[in-house]
Amino acid sequence: MIGITVHDFETKRSINPNLVILDVRRPEEYESGNIPGSINIPSDDFLNQLLILNLDRDVELVIYCHSGARSRKCIREIEQLGLANVSNLDGGILAWNSIVGV
Repeated sequence: MIGITVHDFETKRSINPNLVILDVRRPEEYESGNIPGSINIPSDDFLNQLLILNLDRDVELVIYCHSGARSRKCIREIEQLGLANVSNLDGGILAWNSIVGV
């Protein structure tokens, strides 16, 4: 599992228009504030919802939650599907808000 800092994430986001950002928090958490351009797929139904997206296996994913625990769990599930280009946003939305904010 690869972790990515907020600074590296923002750099990656600025140079990769195809980067897919997944927020695995509950819908009410997502609605209270999220990273612009992210897609909300709650961790409790993550794999089913991810399969519906039908993402290319080569797509680059960054996954985040509140602080990192749920996103790490989801990444372990993704790795079992064979998707390898996946990063966990270190510190989750808490870290992003403290550095970038909205």
